[in-house]
Amino acid sequence: DDYSIKNEQESDQGLGLAISKKLVEEMEGQIRKATGNNFIFSIPVIVPVQIAADLLNHQIADFEKQRILIVDDNLMASQITKSRLEQWKLLPEVADSGFQALEILSQRSFSMVITDMDMPGINGIELSKAIKSKYPDLPILLLNAVNDERYKQYEELFGEIAVLNKPIKQHSLFDSILSTLRHDKTGNSAGQFSIKDLSADFAKQNPLKILIAEDNPVNQKWATRILNKMGYQPAIAENGHVALDMVGQFAYDLILMDVQMPGMDGIEATKMIRVCLQKQPIVIAMTANVMNGDRQACMQAGMDDYISKPVELNELVNMLEKWALVIRERK
Repeated sequence: DDYSIKNEQESDQGLGLAISKKLVEEMEGQIRKATGNNFIFSIPVIVPVQIAADLLNHQIADFEKQRILIVDDNLMASQITKSRLEQWKLLPEVADSGFQALEILSQRSFSMVITDMDMPGINGIELSKAIKSKYPDLPILLLNAVNDERYKQYEELFGEIAVLNKPIKQHSLFDSILSTLRHDKTGNSAGQFSIKDLSADFAKQNPLKILIAEDNPVNQKWATRILNKMGYQPAIAENGHVALDMVGQFAYDLILMDVQMPGMDGIEATKMIRVCLQKQPIVIAMTANVMNGDRQACMQAGMDDYISKPVELNELVNMLEKWALVIRERK
């Protein structure tokens, strides 16, 4: 599809166009001039498979019609977030400022608040302080600019999963909302995980035979340590060739597949797995690249999902829980 860009100020055209051109090309698209200060760009996009939509609906089923307040002075951004939440059968309401958010909260109850960081009048931190002073048990999710670390001074407001860097990834937003609602329902604090919170009961509830395909020894040790704490005994493959040998000898339920490995990378290994194996495992890409087409290549190679590196503990827990559910249903 074609999308349009308009430079409102001609003086900004050079810089604005250069940035837009780089972003479009990073997403393997093309940009061309239309009329005046208008430019047209096209990018390839992947239509989500039905199982993903069904899975999201199944996961959120216990939390349908939960009221969520979105606070953002950017109308387009708030409407995009609102549309996503409506697709997940939640009940979002939008406030265009911190002042309006506080007024709405005084009139109606909500299950959580999603607020932008940079807003005029009251920013995300100031709003969160005001909310917590009146509604201490109300979870807050902060949408934060990359490299803005002001929130780290307020650990009592924002836990490990309570901050998402922009641009917001749809699966990260979903996982954060689901974790917040789930842990709030069970009486735990806003879905925060730490290594000490993990136990072998997780593997008992979500049984999985896991293979880690990763060439970095530090990453291997970290992943093994985490999975051991959760009750798993993962196998390790240091590259794609070894991973192929191992899946040929043992039926794994799930593979955490690093995309960039020497010899045979994760993309090629996954393509071979999809062709060669009769019983197919879930393959989750682990990639540090978010702008150069890696994720699109992952999906085209037949991977089921992806997780960003460095891997965050909460995201890994949610990923395992999500696909363990799919595997149980298939069986």
